[in-house]
Amino acid sequence: MSHSTHILLVEPDDTLRFTMEKQIGYFGFSVQSITSVDELRSVEEAPAVLVISLGEEEGNAAMAVSEFKFRLGHLPILFLSDKSDFETRLQIVRLGGTAFLQKPAAIHQIVEELDRLSAPAPDYEGRILFVENGNPFTDAYAKALREAGLDVYSLFDPADIDVIIDDFVPDLILLNLYYPECLGMEMAAILRQKPSNASVPIVFLSREQNLSRHLAAIQRGGDDFFIHPVDTDHLVTSLMARIRRTRVLRELTIRDAMTGLLNHSTFNERLEQAIRQHGRNSAPFAFAMVDIDNFKRINDGYGHAAGDQAIRNLARTLKQSLRPVDTLGRFGGEEFAILMPVEEPGEAFRIMDGIRQKFSRIQHSHGGHTFQCTFSCGIAMYPDFSGMAELGETADEGLYIAKDKGRNSVILIQKQNGNLLVSTGSVGN
Repeated sequence: MSHSTHILLVEPDDTLRFTMEKQIGYFGFSVQSITSVDELRSVEEAPAVLVISLGEEEGNAAMAVSEFKFRLGHLPILFLSDKSDFETRLQIVRLGGTAFLQKPAAIHQIVEELDRLSAPAPDYEGRILFVENGNPFTDAYAKALREAGLDVYSLFDPADIDVIIDDFVPDLILLNLYYPECLGMEMAAILRQKPSNASVPIVFLSREQNLSRHLAAIQRGGDDFFIHPVDTDHLVTSLMARIRRTRVLRELTIRDAMTGLLNHSTFNERLEQAIRQHGRNSAPFAFAMVDIDNFKRINDGYGHAAGDQAIRNLARTLKQSLRPVDTLGRFGGEEFAILMPVEEPGEAFRIMDGIRQKFSRIQHSHGGHTFQCTFSCGIAMYPDFSGMAELGETADEGLYIAKDKGRNSVILIQKQNGNLLVSTGSVGN
């Protein structure tokens, strides 16, 4: 976050309110706290997220929350409650709750929800790849989808679909049932041959009335079937709802549960994609491996929960400090991987060394203990080192050199006139 995200906390218990305000603030949020939902009437500025801790005395919460949203607009609301029964969850839904955690909730759970709820909305409602066949209805459909905020790519040659998917990365694919070159269901079967396309919804649009044809298309890889002409509002609403649900499910499968970063396999897919794209646009990038120093000492000295906290704090520091164009993943344990498009190698070095210095100054708190820790980093440049295996081996070699030099350093390995060039950010900077 480039600036503090404003959180409004409603917590009746004085001790708990003070503790939550302090701990949430530690993660970079600006926290304003009040003791009762009645005090919402005096709040003049809408927060990014409203957090309400429900108590037995909050019978008037519905009116207070409704008035608050009427004055300041719709906003995400995280409810905390001692109860998790159906009646409580139903009450929270009727109060306009966006998320729910049962008390006592761990601070990292609350922070993860605040991160999710305060994340900026994407600047598009979704990407749709529309493989057209010249049908007169398709222009009207594409126009309606674009007017709804969807990014629509119209493809007229089915043979180009693999390249377009790699570049465009659609959230949904629209197919007709018939093309001069092939059947739409055959194209769906081709797409489903790739594991990376498994979670992308495929929706058919066709004049075909034969139900057996519809079912055959779905069996070959389709998810839904619309018979056109179809009402454009119906089409837009249905496709947008499917994209949003698919995006949520996809995030659950590609993210590491502890940190919310890309998991190992998904990061490798992004790395493979970057290598393929380099072959078309010659854009260089840096591949960095990061590893927390002396991690076993943290676990042994403060407990595994403290080690988990250090991992989460590093993940959060990396997320806050890296650029939107960078790709960040957790490789497992205390190891992270980063993909950075750069103009020149020094750019990647400066970014990672700045993060190294920032992380080394953080005071980590857990169970009444305060400690500091550092990380080491190895960076390999592409295309100096080509292919995933060589990139990984070179970045690992950089990590080994960093650890051997005393840890808390960044090592950049590149090729210059055919020779290896090793640059370092020294310990103590």
